Amino acid sequence: MQTIQIYDLLNETCYQGLVRRNDLEDGSIHDIAFNYIENLEGDLRLDFDQFTTGVIDLLRTSKVQIEPSKIHNLMLQVFTYEFNVVRSAIRDLENITGVILSTEFPDNDDLKNFFKGVTDGLTNNPNSKSVQGAIIGGTIGSFFGPVVGTAIGSAIGAWFGGQMQAENFREIFTRYDKVHSKLISEWGLFLKKVFRKLTSLIAEETSLQFLTYEVVEKSIDLFGKAFDCAADEKNPNLPKALNLLDQAISVNSGRYQIFYIKGITLSQLERYEEAIISLDEALKIEFDDCDIWNSRSKALSNLDRYEEALTCFEQILRINPNDYQAWFKRGIVLLNFDNRYEEAIIAFDRVLQINPSFYKALDFKGDCLRYLERYTEALSVYNEALKIEFNDCNVRYGHGEVLKGLGRFQEALNSYDKALQINSEFYLAWKNRGKILANLDNNKEAVNSYKKALQIEPDDYEVWNYQGKALFNLGSYEEAIAAYDKSLQIKPDYNGTWNNRGNALSKLGRYKEMIAAYDRALQIKPNDYEAWNNRGNALFNLGRYEEAITCYDRAIEIKPDYHLASHNRGTALRKLGR
Repeated sequence: MQTIQIYDLLNETCYQGLVRRNDLEDGSIHDIAFNYIENLEGDLRLDFDQFTTGVIDLLRTSKVQIEPSKIHNLMLQVFTYEFNVVRSAIRDLENITGVILSTEFPDNDDLKNFFKGVTDGLTNNPNSKSVQGAIIGGTIGSFFGPVVGTAIGSAIGAWFGGQMQAENFREIFTRYDKVHSKLISEWGLFLKKVFRKLTSLIAEETSLQFLTYEVVEKSIDLFGKAFDCAADEKNPNLPKALNLLDQAISVNSGRYQIFYIKGITLSQLERYEEAIISLDEALKIEFDDCDIWNSRSKALSNLDRYEEALTCFEQILRINPNDYQAWFKRGIVLLNFDNRYEEAIIAFDRVLQINPSFYKALDFKGDCLRYLERYTEALSVYNEALKIEFNDCNVRYGHGEVLKGLGRFQEALNSYDKALQINSEFYLAWKNRGKILANLDNNKEAVNSYKKALQIEPDDYEVWNYQGKALFNLGSYEEAIAAYDKSLQIKPDYNGTWNNRGNALSKLGRYKEMIAAYDRALQIKPNDYEAWNNRGNALFNLGRYEEAITCYDRAIEIKPDYHLASHNRGTALRKLGR
């Protein structure tokens, strides 16, 4: 048993009565105020009794040997002698509520929200240092500071017909705030006494040691500050958050949430190895938390440790076999890891059994089938996805890829165009649209598509090469060479581009440069029979027939049925009179 277990149980159970105070969906200010105070003492006692029962259950499950009667007797004694101060604060709140019930108020939503906002801090601010602090943070002190002189102040003044009446109303609200804050404070002090006496009794009866309430509060305060730093959308300060989390751990290493958030923060900083260590510490405390396992899988995947990432999903699915998101993420890891497409399809099918409308599973299942070249099945799956979500550019793109694989180029082009209507920055759609257009001999439009792709991703050497081919087919040889040169700047060892560059040089009669280009291609891929044939052509055009024949022989040696090389060899032999 750890200190934090008792602390969390105390705060989870003993503030329920206060949370329930604002469960009135609609009603007048009188209704809301009355609902808050009605049977408050009884509800707090019920919460206290629930805490007592929870402690006894916790002791039993933790196998701590203490007679339940000792816990009951202690709690009865504490309530009898220490609750009077809280009871007095409740009476004060009842008195000011009586004043509110006897006062006529305008039907104003802002005024109603004040009463409902008294406990909103408890339910909406999980990062404050304690539940007590959260409640106080929701009171009129914070609510009316910036507002009372504007919208609400105007409403009050208009209703009562003058400033004096508005000031009287402000005074009622201020008194209510003060009395309410005192109640929350006294209840918090009472619970601290309960915590101290309870942990002292358990320590006396066992060998267990406990942190003080103040130490736990300090760690939670540091944790809350760290969370705020990391979650600031405008200016997140992850290093500062990490420092605060380390301080929180040094104060209290028993709260798994601190290690969990530290792991997430380290992942955001791309410090994945350290993130995994922190998440493992969280799992030592709370082994069956799916969020921790999920974050661990992400960190492992970022390190390409996919097999270990899969074990994380096994743990999640052990806890909840019907977690379709876990099945989905497992499928994605399998898809990206060692081309385990068949296993990925099984995972996506499991997703669809649990949630048939989750079209993303259909999308990725279609991708797996496409990679397996099972195009007809893939097309059917993409069509099912499109019935659910018509405007997903990724589904449209996959649909186009499958149609391309089936040789239905015009339909594929239509799918790419629809994907680009949804997302004009979809780089792969522009790239593959260009390839389809080139296959359809529409090289001018292909060049335009490649230009669009290169505006988005200028460092794709393949697209520069494709653009060079399209320009070559248009007879723009100088521009083609410039495109090939761009491709080779990015990837100098791409033999296909060197070969294409040589072909463009041949059209300009630059045979010596052409030979140099083919030489580079053959350095990279010595068994490129086309490059050997093209090199032979360059030598032939320079009148170097013997050397040309040697190149043709090499091409035929690699590919004996390469008839073009055989034909060129015969032409060279005739030039030599053989």
